[in-house]
Amino acid sequence: MAHIARSSRTIRPLLLCLCFLLASAQGACAENAASAGSSEWIFIPFPIYTPETGAAMTLCAIGTFRGPQQSAASSSLIALAYSEKEQLSLEFNPSISFGSTVRTSARVAFEDWPDEFFGLGNDTRRGDREHFASRNTVARIELQHSLGNDFWMGPIIDWKRYRIRDIEEGGLLETHLPDGIDGGTLAGLGIAVSHDTRDDTFFPFAGHFIQINAVRYTQQLGSDYSFARTTLDSRQYIAVGGRHVLALHQYASINRGTVPFQELSMLGDSSPALMRGYYSGRFRDRDMAVLQAEYRVSLPPGPWALAFFAGTGAVGRNLGELASEDLKWSGGAGLRYRASRTEAVNLRLDLARAEDSSGIYFNVFEAF
Repeated sequence: MAHIARSSRTIRPLLLCLCFLLASAQGACAENAASAGSSEWIFIPFPIYTPETGAAMTLCAIGTFRGPQQSAASSSLIALAYSEKEQLSLEFNPSISFGSTVRTSARVAFEDWPDEFFGLGNDTRRGDREHFASRNTVARIELQHSLGNDFWMGPIIDWKRYRIRDIEEGGLLETHLPDGIDGGTLAGLGIAVSHDTRDDTFFPFAGHFIQINAVRYTQQLGSDYSFARTTLDSRQYIAVGGRHVLALHQYASINRGTVPFQELSMLGDSSPALMRGYYSGRFRDRDMAVLQAEYRVSLPPGPWALAFFAGTGAVGRNLGELASEDLKWSGGAGLRYRASRTEAVNLRLDLARAEDSSGIYFNVFEAF
């Protein structure tokens, strides 16, 4: 799943609505090239605007593929964004199934894009926000093999090279000098174990997906920082009537060691979307726990659907601290449009509200 428009409160609402209608029209006209299996490409151009980037243009291409022996569909997403300030983001996200025994997912990206830092912890103030920019080169791959009975297991390779720039003089980053402020290289190896009974990978109506990742970043692999990260991603889908589904999501992230501030656990829209309505990184710390739900309503007989969602969570220095932190909340509603003729690939337009912010999101694929 890829993140298309990350800034929630700065994107102009009317412009996003027009973009959503344009993308919906293009999705309806997408060509279907079917052979022994099926394949399809969808192209979605849309403009965005933020104070940090100025005007920017994004071009997104989504491909779906299903061979005659594939029980699950494969997908590939390519997203290119370029702003009037000569900022660039290029991302490639394939997720491919080889028959019913092997599947792989990857993310390869180059980002020269603005960001925001609010400090560390669960009680940071919105008024302390400061802008900076980072230049990142990212490569991550997960390869899993079927163990039978819907269990999967395999290695994770994660590599990232980044540089922090345009730091505000006298700001939080310059005065607090968090780990990672000097940039550097991350290199990690790990393992993923999952149990997947979903009836569809794009828009499930039943089943569950549970995955545990454990990755270790060490100097022996060429990493400038040594730390370990463990994540739990648990999703359940409950059919309600013929065309309604209740989706539940529990997510936890634990980090130990010298963790760069950009790699800490963060609330906010990302992949997966953790509490839409918050800027990604609005709250960040070593550990995080999030619980969220979404009720999805398909509207017959056309390709439209509605979604209503809510979530709560917190970040902290350790798991024990999470229990004593004030829980954050967010919620909202959204519109879905099925852009593919062959797979349940949705464009989504979400309006979200959090404690001290709100957001509008235009994205591809479901939030979780």
